[in-house]
Amino acid sequence: VGRLWACTGLDMPIDEKYAISSFILQALTEKKILINSTREVWRRYIDANDFISILHKLTKSGESTILDSAGSLVELGELASMVGSATNSLVSRAPMDKGTGPDNYFPDGLVMSRKASSLGITLQTMQEQVERTIRGHVQKLPNYLKEYKS
Repeated sequence: VGRLWACTGLDMPIDEKYAISSFILQALTEKKILINSTREVWRRYIDANDFISILHKLTKSGESTILDSAGSLVELGELASMVGSATNSLVSRAPMDKGTGPDNYFPDGLVMSRKASSLGITLQTMQEQVERTIRGHVQKLPNYLKEYKS
């Protein structure tokens, strides 16, 4: 059983509920990215194809397991900066609330990283994931905007 936490990739739908998708949409349509969170937000991202490759190889091996997706750990400010850099967009953030701790919602990355390595799968870096997700969103953007405006 594979549990996917936060993914990226060419086939990721444009959906403003997901930070990376929201950042890319803002960058492509407005050339600026606004991070609304007033505290640090940490997530682990994996390219959907990498995760599927891991699950496929596990299935073929006959191993029975539960595997949480993991991958690159990134704070949303850094993620927005990567998207901004790749799209030549400005990034701004709401003032940070120093009285609140970080929002840490991600699985331990060691189990999946070790499993990927043992299966001979090299996971994409966060920069590679951002670039692939942007390419996918660029392809989907005309249809998204057509549907959004109707």
